[in-house]
Amino acid sequence: MEDPMGEATCRSVERIFDGVSFNGSDRKKLQFEDKKLNRFFENGILNYSLVEVVGVSGSGKTQFALTLCAERLLKIIDEKRQTIVFYVYFNRMFPMRRLEEIIKSKLDSRGGRAQGGADNVRSDNGAHGRGDSYGCFQRGNEKRMEQREGSGEVGKHGETHHDERHHGDTHHGEAPHDEVGHPDPKPAQNCPVRRALQNLYIQKINDEKDFFQLIKRDIHYILKHHQISLLVVDSLNSLFNGNDNLDLYRKCQLFTEVSQSLKQLAYENNFFLLVLNSWQPRRDYIHFSFNIFDYVINSSFSNTIIIFKKRKRKNEIDRRMTIKCSEFLRMYKSMRFEINDSGFSVS
Repeated sequence: MEDPMGEATCRSVERIFDGVSFNGSDRKKLQFEDKKLNRFFENGILNYSLVEVVGVSGSGKTQFALTLCAERLLKIIDEKRQTIVFYVYFNRMFPMRRLEEIIKSKLDSRGGRAQGGADNVRSDNGAHGRGDSYGCFQRGNEKRMEQREGSGEVGKHGETHHDERHHGDTHHGEAPHDEVGHPDPKPAQNCPVRRALQNLYIQKINDEKDFFQLIKRDIHYILKHHQISLLVVDSLNSLFNGNDNLDLYRKCQLFTEVSQSLKQLAYENNFFLLVLNSWQPRRDYIHFSFNIFDYVINSSFSNTIIIFKKRKRKNEIDRRMTIKCSEFLRMYKSMRFEINDSGFSVS
């Protein structure tokens, strides 16, 4: 008689693990240009895992996200991919000028390392000098950007148009149009910064209703037309903490629901996911490192939580990031970092 517990019906843990398509798949990693930062993240962030960055205002969370976006936008051009970076933000102005500055600085750094000031981003559209990569959008668009900031309108680099293919307030970078209304590719092709920003989509969210409509319905429509490479949500807790009608239990429910939906989207569509959350210290939590209801989605749903802290020592600001918990990084390791023209860099 055949053994009912034989090899046909009983498998080792290793065989079960290897047989699962999810675990056996080749997961991609989102790598950084900074080698030290890459080593800290053990050669990159895994795709379709929820990475949550937490810190007080001014600790460097947004700078980290913008640097990641800038590097991803440039890599899309380098590798000639048909993908986009999608940045969702809440109740404030999108820091477009800062993102432009980071991209420009990285392009100039590349140009300084290459002979003749050219790089692979510029080569297929003609080389520019160091000043040209920034000057192409600084002239003629500076006043327009100031007018947008004054009116509260959130725009993109160059001419900004409402993308009628999308719902809500989604905007993406489009090239200026000629006299007959056809897109004019010359300005974008001749300006590396503008070229990079063409693959950036941004959307402002005003309340939880807008956000759930985005992740439950609208984003699926966007994904029919575009492949998302990186999704950034900045910052999630401000959405729920601003609603006085939500108690702590309901906040936890919403955080859990959102995190599950985001992770499912990232897994099904194979993109990287970064969520920023603010931490506002309270006196009644003075003896604890954090108040979980202030920011955290839920450690069981966030695959990695990174704490950003800053301290003022004499005349300098000391910034440090620490791994609070992670499924793929060694816990509690930390590293100092700084903010400069190129964005986020480790010291």
